[in-house]
Amino acid sequence: MSQEIVSAVADANLKTVAESPAFSMAVLSQFTAQSSGRAMENAVTASNMANQMAVTANSAMMQQMASNANALSSLTTSLAADKQMITSAISAQVVNLVGSMGNGISAVSTAVAEGLVSVSGAAADSATSVTSSVGGGTASVSGAVGQGLTSVSGAAGKGTTAVTAAITDGLASVSGAAGEGATAVTAAVTDGMAMMTGVAEVGLTADAAAAIATAIAEMLIQVFGGGATAAASKSGVGPGGG
Repeated sequence: MSQEIVSAVADANLKTVAESPAFSMAVLSQFTAQSSGRAMENAVTASNMANQMAVTANSAMMQQMASNANALSSLTTSLAADKQMITSAISAQVVNLVGSMGNGISAVSTAVAEGLVSVSGAAADSATSVTSSVGGGTASVSGAVGQGLTSVSGAAGKGTTAVTAAITDGLASVSGAAGEGATAVTAAVTDGMAMMTGVAEVGLTADAAAAIATAIAEMLIQVFGGGATAAASKSGVGPGGG
């Protein structure tokens, strides 16, 4: 067999003793190198991304600051314009208000003057009306007083006439009653005397009849007064009478 065939078969089927550790170390070295390279690559990539983010953020911040500055400038300009417009409007309103107040004061003064004139005229008219009313009331009161005095005088005259007539009627009644009483007493005395006379005729003595007649006459005098005395005198009855 040739030497080349033997070497080829030996290379294909046989391995050296140190090949496995060498292969392992080679693989480990390869992994380490690859991992380190990837780590450095990742670090570089992360740094680049961080730088890019920082640049982007800085750019965005600058743009935002510029936008804010522009907005602030626009706002300042707008506020200045609004302030000017508000100041002008307030000035115009103040001028209009002052003019309106002046017109209102003039109108109020005119109205007050007209009101005072109207009040003065009304007061004068009222005073005239009151004076006329007082005069009319005084005349009415005087007339009423005169009529009242006339009525009182007439009533007093009528009352006096009525009292006089009543007194006259009373006196006439008293006179009539006195006359009727005297007549009644006279009749009673006469009847008594007749009774005494009849009794005497029946059987009494003249002295007893005279005593009885005297007692009756005294009793009538005590009861009826002077009228009975006059009646007894006329009839002859009494002390010393027959």
